[in-house]
Amino acid sequence: MRRPAAAPSKRIRSRSTASTVWRKLKADRAAVLGGYTIVLLIVLAVFAPAVTGLFGVDPNTPHPELTDATFGPHGAFGGMSWAHPLGVDQRMGRDVLARLLFGSRVSLLIAFGATVLSVVLGAGLGVVSGYLGGRVDMVVMRSADVFLAFPLMLFALGLTGALSDEAFGLSGNALRIGIMIFVMGFFSWPYLARIVRAEVLSLREREFVDAARALGAGTWWVVWRELMPNLMAPILVYATLLIPANIIFEAGLSALGIGLDPPAASWGQMMTDAVATVYTDPAYLVVPGMAVFITVLAFNLFGDGLRDALDPTAQ
Repeated sequence: MRRPAAAPSKRIRSRSTASTVWRKLKADRAAVLGGYTIVLLIVLAVFAPAVTGLFGVDPNTPHPELTDATFGPHGAFGGMSWAHPLGVDQRMGRDVLARLLFGSRVSLLIAFGATVLSVVLGAGLGVVSGYLGGRVDMVVMRSADVFLAFPLMLFALGLTGALSDEAFGLSGNALRIGIMIFVMGFFSWPYLARIVRAEVLSLREREFVDAARALGAGTWWVVWRELMPNLMAPILVYATLLIPANIIFEAGLSALGIGLDPPAASWGQMMTDAVATVYTDPAYLVVPGMAVFITVLAFNLFGDGLRDALDPTAQ
């Protein structure tokens, strides 16, 4: 008597957390578009000298024959041409494309540097405050309240005026970039600290933390091995949303006179210079403004998609 054929077995493949997050992130077209845009912006910023070399343009070379100090660049749309795809500025006739690419290096450097400083301080103090509690928690949170009430713009102006052209081993534009990174990063940590503290207050009462303690794990082991892996999701999401905020803040500081010394360029510095010539050369304001808009939108779209992908309750 023949035995019936056995039904083919169905293997259940388990997905890791990383693969699940990646699958959800790929399904969000807006997040994917934002991610590709961010990668493109970073590549263009890193290889700005090579890109400008292909077009044969330079960010600081003046072309006075291409512009008029009163009526603006010769030609339509800010003097756009094959030689200068995005036109030239009104004052000196410098190539806008080259200044935009080299300016992206400065703006992204300031935004990423300030974000890293803010994340390190905010995550570290938030974990310490939430896990230790008691007086440590009270001191950290009251310090956060003080920082949140601090007049940031006035401090940036005062710090720039108090420091000479050389301090802390830096000088010139390097010193100004360091000041902007310090001001934006050092004074924005309380926001992340509050988020991390709330998560730690919830996580420290979970069973896996109690099990680690019962096995004799010390404080640092519990923090680094048990808490930090569960805190990476809110930290990453906050970082992706903080970078565009820092880009906008850099533009604001440049408008207040804390930007780079000429002829160096950043997106904020370009928009500040364009305000004086907006009626005769509006393209010089539109180009860096659109660059900031696209960058901020890309980071926000990617941050929203990353937040949804890391949410375990999302379908």
